[in-house]
Amino acid sequence: MTTKIRGRWQQIQLHSGPVHYYDSVAQLPYLVLDESACGPGQLVHAPDAGHVLAVDAGGVGGAGVFAHKDGGDSQTLPLQRPHLGGGVLHARAAAVVALDPRSGAVRAMVSRPGYDPNLFVQGISSKDWNKINNDDSYPLNNKVISGEYPPGSTFKIVTGSAAFELNKVRLDESIYDGGFHPLVPTMGNAGGEVLGWLTFIKALAMSDNVYFYELGYRVGIDNISKYARIYGFGQPTGIDLEGESKGLVASKQVKRDIWDEDWRLGDTFNAAIGQGFNLTTPIQLAVMLGIVANGGMKYQPYLVDSITNPDGSLFAKPKRAEGKHIDVSQQTIDYMRMGMSATTQEGGTASYFSRLPKPIAGKTGTAENSHGRDHGLFVAYGPVDDPELVVVCIVEQGGFGSTGK
Repeated sequence: MTTKIRGRWQQIQLHSGPVHYYDSVAQLPYLVLDESACGPGQLVHAPDAGHVLAVDAGGVGGAGVFAHKDGGDSQTLPLQRPHLGGGVLHARAAAVVALDPRSGAVRAMVSRPGYDPNLFVQGISSKDWNKINNDDSYPLNNKVISGEYPPGSTFKIVTGSAAFELNKVRLDESIYDGGFHPLVPTMGNAGGEVLGWLTFIKALAMSDNVYFYELGYRVGIDNISKYARIYGFGQPTGIDLEGESKGLVASKQVKRDIWDEDWRLGDTFNAAIGQGFNLTTPIQLAVMLGIVANGGMKYQPYLVDSITNPDGSLFAKPKRAEGKHIDVSQQTIDYMRMGMSATTQEGGTASYFSRLPKPIAGKTGTAENSHGRDHGLFVAYGPVDDPELVVVCIVEQGGFGSTGK
């Protein structure tokens, strides 16, 4: 089987066992990778090859990619994740939810891929059932309430809130980003980007990792976990649907339970930017965003407001928890709103939305994915002055949330 990858990398053989690739542009020798050993962050043994190419982890071959070698003896090289562009082409699935931040009412909810429920009316065939049930994009699952993903940089709202509430940072305080954090030099911005001196508003707008590593260091993992739970993470939202997942809040105990290992500073850094052990559902992100949008009130999301009889009279009105103000000051909420508003203006990671007739506030995010391309996230509310709608969107294997590439 032969497959072209964006017009250059040509896969010569695709089956279990070694996978052979050929650079059809540079006419370089074949590269043989053991497909079973390939994965982002792992090491592979690259036999004689003039160049190591790479294949998208979510695309043909399932490898993460790479290597460059000038010839000579074989050598072991680290895998890296390639950037092939056109993230939507690689997207496997997506979920979108929109709700009213003033009440928690869900206005729209979409999970893809889906399935045709009519197949079940007369009894589904084995062929159709196997097609749906064996689809690794899980069309039977409502990803809005059951899909668990790292929240990525959208979680910086939690870390920022903790820092301001605990007086660990000032709004006008500048923190230097030299491309990496001096306490853990291996952790920095994507591509080693250096952004220099940053205040909170600019750091959130530009989604700077090093700044938030520093905030994570100042507040500590216990407080990051505390404020994550205040915003509603790690627990069901209570939406009136079956099958809701509760997600996971990073903590020392979580790492001990999963890996039986001690917590390290690098784990705190990962948690501070929504990676590592953090897992959240899109509906939880919508609740968090609703809190920021409405000024601090947490509402239980719902689909059914009331049930009426055929004559229009009230049959039932489902009970749900009353909204309550979370234990975060109005000043801190305002700071989060300022940062999210700056994100959608020139210089922010979502500056594309600066062209809208009515301004919105938003936050981009990239959810790391060990099984392929990263997931792209975007959350927003608007209009900025009087928010009527909160929207959360995640595209599985869609790439960076700020670019969709």
